[in-house]
Amino acid sequence: MKDSAPPRKLSSTLLSSENIFTGVIMALLLAILAFFLLYPVVDICRLSFIKDGVFTIQNYLDYFSNPRIFRSFYNSMFVSAITMVITTVLAFFFAYGLTRTTMPAKGLFFTISTLPLIAPTIIQALALILLFGRNGLITRYLLGTDWNIYGATGIIVGEILYCFPNALFILYTTLSAVDTRLDEA
Repeated sequence: MKDSAPPRKLSSTLLSSENIFTGVIMALLLAILAFFLLYPVVDICRLSFIKDGVFTIQNYLDYFSNPRIFRSFYNSMFVSAITMVITTVLAFFFAYGLTRTTMPAKGLFFTISTLPLIAPTIIQALALILLFGRNGLITRYLLGTDWNIYGATGIIVGEILYCFPNALFILYTTLSAVDTRLDEA
């Protein structure tokens, strides 16, 4: 006595009218998405090689021969590297504390640390300015210093606050999956 259903023909299920209709709709939506994503990129690339109606690479030569471009590239890489190192180190120690210690209120700390994910970035920027600006609550009234958040340091602090929850999620998940006996070995 067999308890399994008889095998269905694969060709009949793939060629059913519902599957064909779904496939056509999916292909149409994919084509529309590809058009709206790829057309602007291809058009910008095409226009980047045209100057005064003539095909040329002069735009790229002008762009890469400008020393300010290299300086801005260096500044971007510097800010990115510093942000990456500080964020990763802070998130690792925070995730380690949440996964490997017996501190109380772990859930509260985890929830508070992920709040920047749901807060708009403009709110975070305004909070940094109000706290660390020239007349900020912390810099002026609590510490009494002239330090302010404007400049590369402020960008780094803002980026750390922006990237910290994402790094924390990754490291928290990774450390949660690692067997704690490996720490003791």
